[in-house]
Amino acid sequence: MLRLRRSDEPVELDFGGGVKIWLRPMTTDVNEDAKADPNQPEVVSDRDEDGKIIPTRKHSVAYMRVLARAAVLSWEGIYGEEGDDPLPVTPETIDAVMDHPVIFSRFEEEYVMPSWTLVSEKNG
Repeated sequence: MLRLRRSDEPVELDFGGGVKIWLRPMTTDVNEDAKADPNQPEVVSDRDEDGKIIPTRKHSVAYMRVLARAAVLSWEGIYGEEGDDPLPVTPETIDAVMDHPVIFSRFEEEYVMPSWTLVSEKNG
């Protein structure tokens, strides 16, 4: 079964401690914007005997970063090592935030994976 989320409202991920990130709803547009990211790192993946790419974890991590670059609209509670001003949302700061294991995991589990998974429900 597929549950469609028909809203243009930003998706909020609340990490606690005053850290929140607002994202574009996960749509084909976000996915295509990520694929077109000129900063997308080249990732060498393994290929099978037919030449088809076999995704590796390194490939998945790189793709999560470009998805984040395409999806992040704003955030609060994210600061640099020095200074009291919040960090601006830029491709570089998004990459730095995605280096945090909790942020990365929650982004993947709560934002990306639900959109890529069809839900099976039992009736009765």
